[in-house]
Amino acid sequence: MDLQTIQDEVHRLQQTMSDLGRQRALLDQFKSLQPLDLAAKREVEQAELQLAHADDCAKIFHDTADSRVSDLTVRQTEQVKACQSLNLYPPEK
Repeated sequence: MDLQTIQDEVHRLQQTMSDLGRQRALLDQFKSLQPLDLAAKREVEQAELQLAHADDCAKIFHDTADSRVSDLTVRQTEQVKACQSLNLYPPEK
């Protein structure tokens, strides 16, 4: 093996190591973004649920707002709890 071949091989290996370092940095960056991606997906799911049930919860609020808790039926109580879990009871003004 002559000197030029050895130098070329060293240069190629250095370039490969540099590329691997960049790939490792990108992989680390991707891993750090995964929790943010999961949180964003949860927020989108929550927003979709709120959108799907906004009218229902507004009606439930309209039907139950002036009632005492003891006067609510079991069904109404469960509906109120469901809307509260979606942060739709009471509805925003």
